[in-house]
Amino acid sequence: MDEEKRVAQVTLNVNGNPYRLACNDGEEEHLQALAATISDKVGEIAQAMGQVGDAKLMLMASLVLLDEARAEGATAVQATEDAQAGIDAIAEAAAKIEGIADHIETP
Repeated sequence: MDEEKRVAQVTLNVNGNPYRLACNDGEEEHLQALAATISDKVGEIAQAMGQVGDAKLMLMASLVLLDEARAEGATAVQATEDAQAGIDAIAEAAAKIEGIADHIETP
């Protein structure tokens, strides 16, 4: 029989406001770290724009964080593509070197 996941409660503080949520037992610290990131971004936006309301600040912070995450993902994809191009170039060079070596060894 599957073991049931235990439910825990965690209070997350964002922009000075407490939000009580249920989560799986053991996820509390992870959620608090995520909430701290959101709170930092909300604070940056509030400092730049002033207090425009919690809902709007949360929406703006969410959009900025999602945009940053997508940009990082695109950078990671580009790095992977660049690495593959490097691997392909090395493989091509190795094949040419082997061909030259075979030609030199052949009488």
